[in-house]
Order: sequence, then structure tokens, then C-alpha cells
Amino acid sequence: MGDEFPHQRGFTRVLTQLKVRVVFEDGHVVSGPARDVSLTGVYVYGNHHAEFGDVCDVEVCLSSESELSVKAESKVVRVEPGGLAVEFTAVSLDALDHLKKIVLYNAADPEKVEAEISGHLGIKPR
Repeated sequence: MGDEFPHQRGFTRVLTQLKVRVVFEDGHVVSGPARDVSLTGVYVYGNHHAEFGDVCDVEVCLSSESELSVKAESKVVRVEPGGLAVEFTAVSLDALDHLKKIVLYNAADPEKVEAEISGHLGIKPR
């Protein structure tokens, strides 16, 4: 099972090394491994040329053995040397279901994650 990041957010973030592809509005594409993922976003390792607020489309590959992926409209919420964090702004119900499974599978405390999910309507608080 994965490790969790302590957080003050609505949802648990879990460590993962899933591959992530980020496509910006200007067509610039970056990719790299994820550090962590939650129902509301992902942190991507790498030295990316992005700025806070940049709009992008994110694709999180669910498996190295298949072409299955989660796609979400997103925006950059943090840029650091070595990585960037994006927040999902629009996620399909299917993609949200896959994200829930990723987080539950990798969570140290799946019951806590279930409680977080049941306390929200989609990815918004009830």
C-alpha cells in the first residue's frame, strides 16, 4: 500500500509513480511521474515551464500495461523547482471513479478515504 501525505485539504493524497502527461493551451506538452494524486489533483515531477494559473489538460496513465488513463481539465496551482501541482477543474464521472479506486488502493487507511468521499458531493463538500 502507498503512503499518504498529511494534508489540510478535503481529500487524502497518496504516493504513486503513475505517468502523467500535461498539455497546455499553447500546445506545449510535458510529462513525468506523479509524486502524489488525490481526487482533486496531481503533483508531477520534472522541471516544467509553467506558471500559476496556466490552464491545461492532464492525462494520468493508470497502468504501464494498458492504455487506460484518466483525463481532466486542470489548472496549475503550484510550480516549484522539480515539479508542479495541478488541480482538476473538470472531471468526468468515469475519471472520478478511476481516481477514487487509485486513492483507495494506495491509501494506508481506506476507511478514512471512504469517509472523506461520503462527506462530499462529487469533489465538492456537501
